[in-house]
Amino acid sequence: MLQNLGPSSSNPHSHSSPPTSTPTGTSPAQPPPPIGGRRSSFGLNFLSNFNAMRSNHQPASPPTDNTHSFMSNSPTIANLNNYAMSTTLHDEAVANAQSSTTNSDSDNLQLSEPETDLLESEEDRNGMDKDGFFSVRLTPLIDHSSSASGLYFSPVIRKIKPEANISIGRYTEKNKAAAHAPQGSSAPIVFKSKVVSRSHALFQCNEDGQWFLKDCKSSSGTFLNHIRLSPASQESSLMPLVDGDIVQLGMDYRGGAEEVYRCVKMRCEFNKSWQRKVNQFNLEIHKKLKNLQINTEEPSDLAECAICLNKIEPCQALFISPCSHAWHYKCIRPIIIKSYPQFYCPNCRTMCDLETDLDEDE
Repeated sequence: MLQNLGPSSSNPHSHSSPPTSTPTGTSPAQPPPPIGGRRSSFGLNFLSNFNAMRSNHQPASPPTDNTHSFMSNSPTIANLNNYAMSTTLHDEAVANAQSSTTNSDSDNLQLSEPETDLLESEEDRNGMDKDGFFSVRLTPLIDHSSSASGLYFSPVIRKIKPEANISIGRYTEKNKAAAHAPQGSSAPIVFKSKVVSRSHALFQCNEDGQWFLKDCKSSSGTFLNHIRLSPASQESSLMPLVDGDIVQLGMDYRGGAEEVYRCVKMRCEFNKSWQRKVNQFNLEIHKKLKNLQINTEEPSDLAECAICLNKIEPCQALFISPCSHAWHYKCIRPIIIKSYPQFYCPNCRTMCDLETDLDEDE
């Protein structure tokens, strides 16, 4: 029995699709994605849509002239970066202002200090007083450890004009006035020693305040820092001198048993270098000395020496006893050596031992 299946049944391998109706005004439906597959444009489309949405909702920021902008998509990081940059710029401006102020102050100090240093260095280097004189002081070189201590004499101060000379020689009746010349005069320097020639040596000073020593054909010789300047009876050249140089005139005769046969050893100081200037340290020490007073209610006891009744000032040679009383050393020295090592305080009548060990408990 034959059945009529129609045209679809004539081809067994053909597939029939049901008819679909498309509504009017609607787009055709998208075919479903294949199972087990993923579109390659999904990530790009999602990022582009997200950026578009964020750009629509984010307010437009005003343009800035900051050349060091931080490239970031986060507005929080950008704000922090702008704040950090503004703080950095502010700190840099403050630092520049402070550095400019410091530089200006240092420039002022550098401008003012050299001027004062120049004046002080010029004064120290020149050493000329207001009257146009240069000065020299000769003090005896005393060495108790040596048997040949040299001739003792009182310190001598002389002043001369530039390019002038001061002769050094032996004391005679003709130059008696030079032996009694006042300090600071331009008189010759004489010593009562027979080993010194009548015209033994001379001092000379140039316009820059530099002093020189010259041997004037002495027989026993002139020594500068233990070096002889020239042989006997020969004139030497001018030798420059500096502060603290030791000059020796002649050599001891007969072992220097008698004072008139002793050589002259002296230390030289030039252009008032021996004059001490009071500084802050001297004032502080002087103030501390006043606080050392004990067993007294009057702090003014240190204001004067109880022996000479003169004021005790800074830069003076003082002696302080264990009972904290102080005097000029020149005034108290006779009392010290009278009963040394025992010391009897003339102020409080306290007896003390000056040879007491420092680590001994009292």
